[in-house]
Amino acid sequence: MHFVRMPTRHGAISLRYDDNSR
Repeated sequence: MHFVRMPTRHGAISLRYDDNSR
C-alpha cells in the first residue's frame, strides 16, 4: 500500500492510491 501524489492539470495535488507498489 502506497500513496503517491499526482499533480493534475488544474495544478492541484491529487492523492492516488496505488496498491501495485507494496
